[in-house]
Amino acid sequence: APEQQPAQVRRTAPEEAGDRPAAPMRGGINGYNERQVEKRAGATVDELLAEFAKNRAATIAAIEGVDESLLATEIRSAGGITGALAQVVYATAVQHVLGHAGDILGERLTVES
Repeated sequence: APEQQPAQVRRTAPEEAGDRPAAPMRGGINGYNERQVEKRAGATVDELLAEFAKNRAATIAAIEGVDESLLATEIRSAGGITGALAQVVYATAVQHVLGHAGDILGERLTVES
């Protein structure tokens, strides 16, 4: 039988999580973003870049060490991104970050850029 492709990631409301593991987000996305800006208000650009590099390295190490069977597990992120773990990580750790980097640079970035 042909291998079935997983559904694409999608944004869902908390009540749509069903039996998928899901973490709640306090105060919605705007509340989350405000807390993150506030937390880093006194940081220099170099400190922010160092934090990003450290967190990016930790994310890569976690993905490299994950049991591959978990990557197909359907989840819902705190931000409402639902899909297979691998797809949600890609949407949040790659595409989302590229969007913010593009905001900073004033251009649209893609994985191919």
